[in-house]
Amino acid sequence: MGIKQNYDRVMKNHFANNFNDFSDTERKIAEIWRDVLCLSKKQFEELNKDSDFFDLLPSWCATFEINSVNRDINQMFHIPIDLISISENSTIKELAARIDRFQDDKHKS
Repeated sequence: MGIKQNYDRVMKNHFANNFNDFSDTERKIAEIWRDVLCLSKKQFEELNKDSDFFDLLPSWCATFEINSVNRDINQMFHIPIDLISISENSTIKELAARIDRFQDDKHKS
C-alpha cells in the first residue's frame, strides 16, 4: 500500500472515530484548517463544531492564513466565498452552514 493510500485510510478511520457528528462540509473545513494552520495531531483531534479559526490562528500570520483558507474553500467546494464570509462565520459550524447555503443557492439558480 502506498503512502497516499495509507494516509487516506488512516484519515478516514480518524474521522470515523473522532468526527462522526460532523457533516461532510464540517469535516472538509476541519481538514482545510489542519492543513493551512499545520495543526498538531492533538490540536486536530480537539477540534469541534464550535472551534473558532481566529482562536487557532497566530496573529502574525492572519492575512496569509485567511487567504489560504479562502483559496482552499473555493477550490474544495467550487464556490466564490469571500473573506468577509469567512471572518463573519469563523467557527466550523458557522462556516459549514454558510457554505451549504451558498451551494443550495447555486443549485437553485
